[in-house]
Parts: sequence; C-alpha cells; structure tokens
Amino acid sequence: MIVSELIEKLKQMNQEAEIRHLWDGELYTSIDHVYMGKTGICVTAGEGQVAYSDDGRPIDAPSAKEDRYWKTPKKDYT
Repeated sequence: MIVSELIEKLKQMNQEAEIRHLWDGELYTSIDHVYMGKTGICVTAGEGQVAYSDDGRPIDAPSAKEDRYWKTPKKDYT
C-alpha cells in the first residue's frame, strides 16, 4: 500500500477512532507515530518501539551505527 491509498481509506473511516496494528493474531500495538523512514518508506509505530536497522528509523534519527537501540518516543500524557 502507498500513502495516497492509505489516506483515501482513512478518509472513509470514523475520524475519532483509535488506530491499532494487528499482528500475531491480536491488536498489540497502538499506532502513536507515523513518519518517513530513512529509506523513503512510511512507517507506523507504537511508543517505545526499538528500530534496530535504519529502515525503521525517521530521517532525522541517529543511524544504527550511532544508536544501536533507537526507540520511538514515549507519549507525553501531561
């Protein structure tokens, strides 16, 4: 799927609905972040998720050589 296809599908949905990711048979991950990865792909992730390779990191994140265990930020609930 590409970003424009995703946008069209999201436009048809309840705009106040929570977004979750289905994997391994359950809805384990909330989608807390959406960003362009270093390799030019759109990435969705939950908070505190580790990206070991550059593929899953935002463009402005440190490289895998600079930070082996880079994580998506935690949400600020204050």
